[in-house]
Amino acid sequence: METINIPTSKKKSFFLVLLSIVMVAASYFVWIIAEEQDRSAPIIAQIASVAGMLLFTAAGLASIKNIIWPKLSITINETGILDETNITSVGLIKWEDILGFEEHKVHSTKLLAIKVKNPAVYLEQGGSRIKRQLLKSNQSMYGTPIVISTTILSISYQELCDLLLDYWKQYQAANEGEEQ
Repeated sequence: METINIPTSKKKSFFLVLLSIVMVAASYFVWIIAEEQDRSAPIIAQIASVAGMLLFTAAGLASIKNIIWPKLSITINETGILDETNITSVGLIKWEDILGFEEHKVHSTKLLAIKVKNPAVYLEQGGSRIKRQLLKSNQSMYGTPIVISTTILSISYQELCDLLLDYWKQYQAANEGEEQ
């Protein structure tokens, strides 16, 4: 099997920078009108505003980083899938560990859940406490800690699914008869 490297998309990252700027501006607007509005307590609006500004500033900076220093997000080869797409990435997912793939949708974003034989192994690879909590959250919501979004990838969701299914089938055919 040939190695396939899938980088982040500069175009998608640029769009996320623009979206982040708009959302920081909207959060700032909420801060400005917090005292004048009467839908909620001003302090609640101010807290939401600050949280929005911090969140979208961080997202914008991460997107700028992806534009300036693009990186490989997914590598597919004969060993498995090296996932480095986001904060919950677990690194190498071996073909021998994979049971299958499932599609999930959050609003209009498709997520690819990779079902594995022993999720606990991947939960233990969490590193920081925050990352482990996020992996556990994935486990409870999707039935697996491994979830990939193609939002910033240079290929579409369907292209990624097709590649992964093709490589997984090649692995299964090459290892047919061996005890899994």
